Amino acid sequence: MFRILVLLAILGGLGYWYWTTTPEFAMREVRNAVREHDLAKFQKYVDTESLASGIVDDLLAKPMQDICGPSVLGKWMVAGFVGFFKTDLVKTAKEQINHFVETGEFVRKESADDNKISLSNVDHRFGFRKHAFKGIEYDRKDGKVALLGLQFHNQVYDKDLTVEVKMRDVGGYWRLAEITNFPTISAKIIEWETAHVREQSDQSTLQKL
Repeated sequence: MFRILVLLAILGGLGYWYWTTTPEFAMREVRNAVREHDLAKFQKYVDTESLASGIVDDLLAKPMQDICGPSVLGKWMVAGFVGFFKTDLVKTAKEQINHFVETGEFVRKESADDNKISLSNVDHRFGFRKHAFKGIEYDRKDGKVALLGLQFHNQVYDKDLTVEVKMRDVGGYWRLAEITNFPTISAKIIEWETAHVREQSDQSTLQKL
């Protein structure tokens, strides 16, 4: 009996160790880090440099500029000089991400320079924090890279949205490196908002008849 208990304990320990080496475990730790405002844990499981760089690249793309408008993009970005300032923009985005983890709030546009990205206005424009996390929809691994589909539900529009993130195996654990479909989900939210406003307008018109 004693040997069986020891064997079960060993197997249980191995099972937990394997769980800690999965992308799913890393995502749980990212979520916990944000909830607990634990920046050290967050930076362990998130490559903030890569994440910030990817967000900046997406926001610099013409389709995203059309969607976001000048409230999110600084004056230099609108003027077409962004290539010269990308390093500073990534640095600012990274600082704002870290600030959000530590405080639960993004740095507001009013406290940022005009030539910097405002993640506070990005969040306000798309309402990302209004989305409730439902779970992991899919997990596709290919060697040391994994794509996770994170399913969220927006109560305002009563719709689900899948945010795809790229993760990398850095030896013993995984790190979130990129949001792969940021422009797609942003466009989808704008589509929902447009339809929502149109529906409210139609209802208001009918009530007046």
